[in-house]
Amino acid sequence: MDSSTEHATDTIALRLLRSDELDWANARYAEIGFNPATPEQIILVAETNGEGAGGNMLAGLGRLNPIGADEAELSGIHVLPAFQGRGIAARIVAELLRRSRHRLLYCIPLRHLEPFYMRYGFAPIAADQPIPCALVTKLGACNRRHAQSEGGDMRIFTRERPAESQPARITLRPGRVDDSALLRHWDEEPHVIESDPDDDWEWETELAHEPDWREQLMAELVVDGQPNRPIGFVQIIDPEREESHYWGDCEPNLRAIDIWIGEADCLGKGYGETMMRLALDRCFADPAVTAVIIDPLASNTRAHKFYQRLGFVPEGLRRFFDHECLVHRLTRAGWVAGAGG
Repeated sequence: MDSSTEHATDTIALRLLRSDELDWANARYAEIGFNPATPEQIILVAETNGEGAGGNMLAGLGRLNPIGADEAELSGIHVLPAFQGRGIAARIVAELLRRSRHRLLYCIPLRHLEPFYMRYGFAPIAADQPIPCALVTKLGACNRRHAQSEGGDMRIFTRERPAESQPARITLRPGRVDDSALLRHWDEEPHVIESDPDDDWEWETELAHEPDWREQLMAELVVDGQPNRPIGFVQIIDPEREESHYWGDCEPNLRAIDIWIGEADCLGKGYGETMMRLALDRCFADPAVTAVIIDPLASNTRAHKFYQRLGFVPEGLRRFFDHECLVHRLTRAGWVAGAGG
C-alpha cells in the first residue's frame, strides 16, 4: 500500500501551529528551501485524525507573514507528499484568507501555480503600485532559484480585502506620555465610567513605564489613508508576570486584555470589535499563548454579549477589589475555530 492510499480515508482539521511544533514546521520548510517560520507569523497546520497505527499526523501548513500595520504576505503553503491531491492546500489558503484582517495581501507563486491563486482573487501587482522592500528582495531570490525551471520570472500578486468585508479601519500604536491628557479626558466620559468606575490609571507614570509583560496601545481611526484620530485604548498584559498580581496566581501563557472606546461618537460603529480582533491577533501571534482572559463588570451585560459573540466563554464571578466581575476566557482552540476572526 503506498502512502497516498494509506491516508486516503483520514479527515483533515485545520488549527494554529503550537509553539512546540515550530521545529517541525521549519524542518519541512528547510526540505523544500522555504524561509523559516517565525513566532510572529500566523501559521496554520492541517492535521489528520487517522485512527490507524500512525494516529494523528501533520499533513501540511501555510502562513501569513505581517508586513506593516494592515498588509501581509501569504506564503509557505506546503502539503506533504503523502497527503497531496486531496485539496488540503486549497483549504489552508481559504482559511488563511478567512482569518486575515489585513487590507492587502501579497503572494509570490510559482508560475505554474498562478491560476490557483487567481481563483482566490489574487492578481499581478499593478506597475505603479509600491512594493515592500522585503518582497522585492524575496522576489529576486525566488527568480534566481526558480525562473529557469518555471520557464520565466515569477511575479508578485496582490489581493485587496473585498470592500463588503472590510473591517473598520483601525490601527493600534504604542501609547505615549503625550496621550495622557486625552486618556484622562476619556476617564471622565459616562460610558467609560460605566465599564471602569473609580480607577485612576496614573497615565503619566504608567505610559512612561514599559515593562516587557505589557503593551499599552492607542487605537486610531484611519482617515484618508492615514491613522490620525485616537478613539480608544487597549492594554494587553501577561497576568502571571504583571507586577501588582491583580489576577492572583495565574497559569503561564495567558494574556489579559482591557479595552474601551473613549470617543462617544465612535460607539456602535463596529470599531470596538475591530480593536478587539486586532488585540487578539497580537495575543495569539505568540504560539505559546493558550488563552485570553477578561474581567467585565458582572453588571455590564452588554459587554458580556460583545465578548461572547467573539467566542469568549464565561468562567464565573470573581471579585476584584470592590467590583464583582464575570471572568471570560477565549482559548486558542476557540479562536482558531473562527470565533476570534
